[in-house]
Amino acid sequence: MKITKRKWTYKGATKEAWVVRYSAGGKRHLKTFARKRDADAYAAEVAHEVRKGTYVADRTSTTVAKAATLWLARQGRVGRPGAA
Repeated sequence: MKITKRKWTYKGATKEAWVVRYSAGGKRHLKTFARKRDADAYAAEVAHEVRKGTYVADRTSTTVAKAATLWLARQGRVGRPGAA
């Protein structure tokens, strides 16, 4: 887990952000924050979830609509009249 400050210049304006970089599940991840306090809190939360084995990356999580469609498909209800 690493927290760094990133600075860059875009159209003459200098900007900065805090970046949290970490590895979980054999993949590297990063998330950017405007405030260091937010980056520290996120890093602590992710570190705790990784230790517990309950961490799920934002990209691998699913939407409610996808979860509902998968559930209905497994119940054999997709495409039937009156199916939600």
